[in-house]
Amino acid sequence: MTKIAIIDYGAGNIASLKNAFSAIKIDAMVTSQIEEIKEAEKLVLPGVGAFAPAIQKLREKNLDKIIIDRARQSVPIL
Repeated sequence: MTKIAIIDYGAGNIASLKNAFSAIKIDAMVTSQIEEIKEAEKLVLPGVGAFAPAIQKLREKNLDKIIIDRARQSVPIL
C-alpha cells in the first residue's frame, strides 16, 4: 500500500484533506514527524492563502528541509 503523508505544520485545512482521502477510500496519515515524512511515498503539503506565514511555520517545525530533501528524491508532492 502506498504511504501518503499529509504534512501537518499548523496551517491549512487538515481535516478536509483527511476526509477527502477517506471519501475516495485512500488511507493517508496526518503527521508532523520527520521520520514518517521520510518513509512516505507521496506527500501532501496543504496550502494556505499567504505563503510567508506558512513557510515560517514549516521552518519553526524543521519541516522545510525534509520536504526539500524528499523533492530532490523525486517523491511526488501535492
